[in-house]
Amino acid sequence: MSSESVTITFTGTSEKLKAVAESKQRSRENLLREALDMYLALCEHHRTLIELGIGDADAGRVVSHQSRKDTSRLWGPR
Repeated sequence: MSSESVTITFTGTSEKLKAVAESKQRSRENLLREALDMYLALCEHHRTLIELGIGDADAGRVVSHQSRKDTSRLWGPR
């Protein structure tokens, strides 16, 4: 993966970011980079799950709403 420098400006998070960075003994830049990496990984994971679900639906691997309701009744009340 290539590394490209990007400049991002945040507003309204300065004190919170500073407090977390200090408590973790890390730089704000390092903390932001990690948070962004985690967010992007989560987005990619969600996209993969959606694609898998679409593939299942296209292949007919689905459960009817009624079947799901019937199964829920077997589990009893919440």
